[in-house]
Amino acid sequence: MKVSGHDAVHITFYDRYDDKNYSILWFSAGEEFYYVEWEGFNITPTIKEVVKSFSKSDYSHKEFYKTLKEFYNQHRLEEAMESQGFDYPSDKSSHTFVSVGTNGFGVGKIY
Repeated sequence: MKVSGHDAVHITFYDRYDDKNYSILWFSAGEEFYYVEWEGFNITPTIKEVVKSFSKSDYSHKEFYKTLKEFYNQHRLEEAMESQGFDYPSDKSSHTFVSVGTNGFGVGKIY
């Protein structure tokens, strides 16, 4: 999608802990990628103004989505690795792991 002249990806999700809906909007300016997160599902005029205030992206439409996809996949892996410490705390008798493959990734605990 386009937001204020920038290629953008709008992701919405429900946070069960907060019992609220949230949005994240990814876009680029120059050679950098940015995101804005807010409560709600709609891209508001304020969000559009924030994106508009950034300079034009140096990425073509195709480069933007390719780079963002690579970044997102790396981010998911890092997030899974960080969250395993909370979901599967280690002790002397167990080990946690993250698996990555063609079927995606998984986390677990080995006793």
